[in-house]
Amino acid sequence: MIRAMRAGSHDPSDAALENIAAIGINPKTYDTLSDLQHSPKTGHKGWQHVVVIAVCLLWTGVSSGAILVNKHILVDLRFPYPVTIAFMGLVTTTACSAVAVRLIVPRAQRQHVSTQHYFKRVLPTGFCMALTFHTGNMAYLYLSVAFIQMLKALCPVITMVLLFMFRLEKATTKLVVSVVIISSGVAVASYGELNMSVFGLTSMLTSVVAESVRLVLTQYLLVGTSQMLHPFEGLTLIGSACSMCLLVQALIWEWGQLVSTGALSIVGQYPLHFALAACAGFGVNALAILVIKLASSLTLKVLGTVKDAALVTAGVVFMHEQVSSLQLQGYVVSLLGFGMYNYIKSQNLHQKPLLPQFQSKTA
Repeated sequence: MIRAMRAGSHDPSDAALENIAAIGINPKTYDTLSDLQHSPKTGHKGWQHVVVIAVCLLWTGVSSGAILVNKHILVDLRFPYPVTIAFMGLVTTTACSAVAVRLIVPRAQRQHVSTQHYFKRVLPTGFCMALTFHTGNMAYLYLSVAFIQMLKALCPVITMVLLFMFRLEKATTKLVVSVVIISSGVAVASYGELNMSVFGLTSMLTSVVAESVRLVLTQYLLVGTSQMLHPFEGLTLIGSACSMCLLVQALIWEWGQLVSTGALSIVGQYPLHFALAACAGFGVNALAILVIKLASSLTLKVLGTVKDAALVTAGVVFMHEQVSSLQLQGYVVSLLGFGMYNYIKSQNLHQKPLLPQFQSKTA
């Protein structure tokens, strides 16, 4: 059973792990996957390992692909509308999750969330998620893929500080040391950035802060009710809230210019690119559910770190982005700090129970 996360994730751009862990998972909904993992009918353990590795590789590939496709659309195709891109992805994720609920979750097990619960607890989380996607996508217009992956290491730092402030997490010497190491590494990486954009840096830092606030809101607000949600039910709820917030932002800031400049024609010229961008979010979340079940949530966080490092490498090798040696040294330091942070959190998970899951109120 996956419980609410006690800290942030390394990757606010897709937020897959946080979405699922924050939503809360009803163990009854995983009977089929449990059979796959434990039943002798699945064959030898070797095949089970193959399945786990395949799912992990798929998640890493789809998650990385989503970032690269968005970057390609925003910059190379000259479609500078980050909110619209995020809106397409969240609407698709919400719709696919709603369909998955009807296909997978028995009617008797589906939960109902009251209107009051939705607006009081779910909508604020959706707003922070929308701000994360908005400013995170905007950063790709001004910063390199490599540098953005480095900045994402700050997410657990800010989340931990907020948790300390709201007394949702107890500060320990080891956690503080890991946070200082991560912060120092990111600071060095930022100092070594060769093509710094103040606006791009501000956008990405805003995205990281918004994601951290969302995680704290999740832990602070979305707890203590009676019925557990299936993960796809939770994705439908939070996705709908986030989509509404992105819709308002797109109407205010982007769609007028999008129509007046004729940028909609770009969608018609490259339909496959936009279809991939729209569907990638659901793929990331669905595969994350499988990774958590077949392996663990820690495995998913480690995969996120590996993915970020791979994207830094891809940015340098394939997109010819300039990365200084000082920047790489800072990133390595932040990775070491993040590894220490994850190890400490995994030890805490075995020592004491976490906060309750995000559960729904029956009206």
